[in-house]
Amino acid sequence: MRPKRFSSIFAALAVLLLGFAVAAFLSRKQTPPEKPAMKSAAFQPVALDTVANGRVLLPFEMSGSIEALRKIEIYAEVPGIFRDASSPFREGTWFRKGETLLLLDDAVYRNSVLAEKSRLLSQLTLVLPDLIIDFPEESEKWKAYVAPRL
Repeated sequence: MRPKRFSSIFAALAVLLLGFAVAAFLSRKQTPPEKPAMKSAAFQPVALDTVANGRVLLPFEMSGSIEALRKIEIYAEVPGIFRDASSPFREGTWFRKGETLLLLDDAVYRNSVLAEKSRLLSQLTLVLPDLIIDFPEESEKWKAYVAPRL
């Protein structure tokens, strides 16, 4: 036999013997103590609790953005300048019931209506002499319309 082969056989036998020695050592260990036998539960008293149904509050914290359940869209169908109310009208701002959401300043529109009214009265005063000549029975109505507004 060659020396290389002899050493490998010797190493295999040593591993086998070591394995048997470890197995014998572990089998000699003490067995765990046995648990005492359970007594019959048929005659032992059982503790009872009376339960009252009620509301249980579970506090929890959340973070992040929320989305409205009932969304509404608001369109301004009148001209004017947007003014903030008591709270800024932005996403995430909440309002109480009855609180003003936003204000529209109608001064620009009001001034344009007054300018148109002034132009109308100016045109009527220019046409009034012709109305008196052409339609004398209708001219009193137009005079009554123009007079208090001047």
